[in-house]
Amino acid sequence: MATAHVVDASLPTPFVELGDDVARRFGRHPIKAAATVAAAGYAVMLSVMVAVGLLLTHVIAHSSLGAWDLDATRWLSHHRTGAVNAVTEILSRSADTLGIIGLTLVVALVLGRARRWTDVALVVGGLGLELATFLLVNLIVDRPRPAVVKLGSVPTTSSYPSGHTAAAVVLYGSVALFVCASTRGRWLHWLAIAAAVVLPIAVATARVYRGMHHPLDVLCGALMGLMALAVACAAVGAYERSRQQDEL
Repeated sequence: MATAHVVDASLPTPFVELGDDVARRFGRHPIKAAATVAAAGYAVMLSVMVAVGLLLTHVIAHSSLGAWDLDATRWLSHHRTGAVNAVTEILSRSADTLGIIGLTLVVALVLGRARRWTDVALVVGGLGLELATFLLVNLIVDRPRPAVVKLGSVPTTSSYPSGHTAAAVVLYGSVALFVCASTRGRWLHWLAIAAAVVLPIAVATARVYRGMHHPLDVLCGALMGLMALAVACAAVGAYERSRQQDEL
């Protein structure tokens, strides 16, 4: 079974320390160690995203920043072109439910052929955390979508946060971690990192352009995606450390 080198090499120190501490407490129970970290991380993510969402809808929305948030979406809706419409449709579809499932399956198949099962758990777990947080936060905050003409079908969910953006951050961020941990070519590292930055930004811009979200919704979606990826890394790290202790 592949080890979680990605976790060791790439996580911020606080998350590594969290994984180590939980692993020590659940030394012979790796699944419990991972579940504990995931549950704690989910609680933190949920609290942060709900707090930010309520701040956005009850305070920021009535400020100059809130006015810009509304005006930016309107401005984009008035400057649409056929070519950009087509490009943004592709970007938007790539990060919807079917698009993310399809891309994740490709990543999982590649990792599975290399027997990198902990890396498969990382990307699937990260997306699961993102989805679970999104659904509840979206229901609680319930921010209306922009009052502009929409391009494409409108999801039944509300505007905050952008699930498309969050999922793109988790997926492409995971791939960047895998590439940086398993290859030596510096140019490959930079290419993977660039993709992990550029593609979520492109998806976020497409969602605002198509009238589905305000700019602050996609920014908060990116934050949610980063948190989900960090929690997934910490959970996988706790699992691996606990399993290693069990083998000693």
